[in-house]
Amino acid sequence: GSIAGMAAYPFVTSIMGVILIVLLFIDINKLHLLWVYPIIAMTFEFTVGKRSVKRALKEINKK
Repeated sequence: GSIAGMAAYPFVTSIMGVILIVLLFIDINKLHLLWVYPIIAMTFEFTVGKRSVKRALKEINKK
């Protein structure tokens, strides 16, 4: 279901594909969280929605 839904948004899927490819070629340990988190947050905004992102961030901050 989620895959079919994402297929309806080629722009979003292409962005996620590029991100995955970049992550494959870059050592994750060298990634700077300051720019990784905004990219992840923007991706979630396109796919999940702002409310879900806010909920997830609240759960992460609690831990």
